[in-house]
Amino acid sequence: MENIKFDNDINFDCVRDTLIFIQSNLGYEESNPKHHKTLDWSKVYNNTELSAKYDSVAIRYTLEHLYREGFLETSNSTKGKNDSIINLVITDITFKGHIFLDNIQDETTWNKIKTQADNNSLNVISVLEEYIKTVAVKLADKE
Repeated sequence: MENIKFDNDINFDCVRDTLIFIQSNLGYEESNPKHHKTLDWSKVYNNTELSAKYDSVAIRYTLEHLYREGFLETSNSTKGKNDSIINLVITDITFKGHIFLDNIQDETTWNKIKTQADNNSLNVISVLEEYIKTVAVKLADKE
């Protein structure tokens, strides 16, 4: 197994882009609308569009945190040493994940939130989730 060195910081743009990618690639199968599509995490971190912006380690790190924070539903996960995730089969974005994504999907809102998060050195998804709710409500009140 390769020994991977990575920065432990969450890249907020990677979180957003990864969730948007997952949302656009899940759903129901066209040939059988009763069956939900699944997405192996390797298809996410090897995706050329995401890989053009982020290295595969950053994407895998993001996926691990999205999974652990309850943003993703999975049908199968394999864990390795130190409880690290070796494989995930993503079946859906959770309700919590959809609420989070809805709050960051708008580009203008996202840029404001990201600027505030960067200025305050926030680097944990759960903290950002609460922050996004607060900022989104404030922005909606201003309009």
